[in-house]
Amino acid sequence: ERARVLPVVDAALASGADRPGAGDQRPVRLAPDDVAALSVWTSLVVVRDVLWSRITRGNALASLTMWREVAVGAVAPFQAAPLTLAAFAAWLAGDGAQAQCALDRVREVAPQYSMAALVQQALTGCLDPAHWEGLDTADVLRTVPGLS
Repeated sequence: ERARVLPVVDAALASGADRPGAGDQRPVRLAPDDVAALSVWTSLVVVRDVLWSRITRGNALASLTMWREVAVGAVAPFQAAPLTLAAFAAWLAGDGAQAQCALDRVREVAPQYSMAALVQQALTGCLDPAHWEGLDTADVLRTVPGLS
């Protein structure tokens, strides 16, 4: 369902493109059906990981804004992925406090969520986001049986 998910994410990120100065950033606004769709689709690990691979230092603030909006609108049991994507984007943007808040919420709704544990390790270990080299979407897709 990449044809449904990626255009929504791309449009949201384009509308909130990162610029110098947090006050200059336009808010990302998603339609309620897009919030619902993203929260459900990200519950699939491969979709979540493809979207994770699209978070970069260049779009981290816009990604944080978008994933925070999705996380706020998500209902159980679809909260963990958008919360964790928001946490990762916050970490990559250098906002460890927001990242930790999102991870604390993940711990409440899905204590064993593995991606949250990875982001938590980066925070706890004081890993500098400048060292993040990114994920390659093609590599993510190669991990899916039948797609490689």
